[in-house]
Amino acid sequence: MFERLLRIAALLAFCAVSACSTLRVNAVKPASQAIAPVADTASTRYVAATTAAHPGQSGFRPLLTNTNALMSRIVLADAARHSIDLQYSIVPSKLDKKEAA
Repeated sequence: MFERLLRIAALLAFCAVSACSTLRVNAVKPASQAIAPVADTASTRYVAATTAAHPGQSGFRPLLTNTNALMSRIVLADAARHSIDLQYSIVPSKLDKKEAA
């Protein structure tokens, strides 16, 4: 029991000390480059047509099953001609999928 209290106290002390630290402001940041957008692929034509139908709006497409998510990534990678820019999140299985959508 005492050992457990000692571990908890050490953890709390570590958290308190690390919370007072600051970020490095003099860190060397490597240069980055962006690839110029390409407007002559089937994917860009599809996205352009879809966004033109909904001006000023943004959105997302929930992939509700594991197989659907995997196959969507495979098809996207297969159709890519220059690069792939993805952003995805994993929703906990306890959360109702209709709530996530």
